[in-house]
Order: sequence, then structure tokens, then C-alpha cells
Amino acid sequence: MIPNVTRGSRMSGLLVYLASTDADKTKNAHTEPHLVAGDAAIMAWYDDGVLDHDDALAIARHLDQPRKAFGVEVKIKELQWDAVKKERVPVGEKDANVWHCSLSLRAEEGALTDQQWGDIANDFVDSMG
Repeated sequence: MIPNVTRGSRMSGLLVYLASTDADKTKNAHTEPHLVAGDAAIMAWYDDGVLDHDDALAIARHLDQPRKAFGVEVKIKELQWDAVKKERVPVGEKDANVWHCSLSLRAEEGALTDQQWGDIANDFVDSMG
């Protein structure tokens, strides 16, 4: 399993990207975007369905609701390359309330079922505590 973690500030932007199937609008169009794991409410609403733009926005609102309700801000250091020091140096902070981890397989590992991906996702989240 190969994890890739990114940080961002727009839950709706992430979810719309993940549900995008239009190759003219994104360089990484998805095929039959759907859920394989999630909280009980989300899975009850969207289990087995192919997600569209409106679904993505509704899921984003649901996921972002607790953060907004409690006024939580998540910031990380913003880094910029310093050519003199030849390293990235802090230049401030930026919003980073969205934590996104993509999990992928090496090609030789073959395709997995939705159940297998769901189990992997749940195990991954459980292992993070």
C-alpha cells in the first residue's frame, strides 16, 4: 500500500475533484466515483451510488459541519523555497483543515473489490487512532 497525504482548505474542492468524471475539466478524471467506507450517515445516504457534483457538495457540507459549528481553525506552516539557503523556509501560515490521504497499489498487486478497499480504509483510520 502506498499512501500519499496532502493538506488543503476546501472540503468541497476535494470532494468535487474526487467525484469528477469529466476528462475535459480535470487531468485525473475518475471512473464511477463511489464510497467504499465512511461514517454511518454518509454510507446510508450514498452507499452503492455513483457520486455526482451535487452529491460531492452535500458530502463536503456534512464532513465540514463539525469544524464550522465549533469554529475550529487548522493552520500549518507555509513554506517557500529560499535559493540562498537552498531549503524551504517558513513564510507564514495557511489554512489546512482538509487532510486527504490517497491509498494506491503497485500495478502488480492487481485490482481489489470495494469490500477490500473499505476494509483497508477502515484499518488505516483505526491504526491512526
